[in-house]
Order: sequence, then C-alpha cells, then structure tokens
Amino acid sequence: MINTILEGLTFKEQDIYLLAYYAKSNRKRSRKDFIAFVKEGGISGKDLSGSAIWQVGLKDGIYLGILKEDGSVQDWDFVNRFCGNGD
Repeated sequence: MINTILEGLTFKEQDIYLLAYYAKSNRKRSRKDFIAFVKEGGISGKDLSGSAIWQVGLKDGIYLGILKEDGSVQDWDFVNRFCGNGD
C-alpha cells in the first residue's frame, strides 16, 4: 500500500507522507525509531537515508503546517485528501 501511494509523489512529498504514516502507526516518534521503521519496512537499508527522510520531511511538514514539531500530524484532513485514502 505504501509503495502505491508513494509512486505518484515527489521525494519531498514522500518524506512528509512517510512521517505521517509512521506517526499514525507508531507511538514512538524519535529519529532513531523512524530509521528502524525505514529499514524494517524495506524503504532503505541505510541509516543516512532514514535520517535524511526524517530531517527533510519533518522540516517541510512543519513549514507547511502539516506536521507538529514532534513529528505527529497536525492536519489529518490534508494528509488524507493528499493521499486520496479518505481515512
């Protein structure tokens, strides 16, 4: 499911979506736990890739008003419309 949604997104959009997906499915919201999520999910096997996704996605998400400082989602209505899943 994640791969299908990610196919139509730019890399920055993918970063924000992955953080939103992670926030929805995990209580832990640290960079270390997100990197483990990226590796376990087969998104990337590299710590640096997971760290870069976290950093770019979090900063862009906060700037756009989609994510909060802790990585949780501030605007679920937007995320659901953006991804077309209506959850």
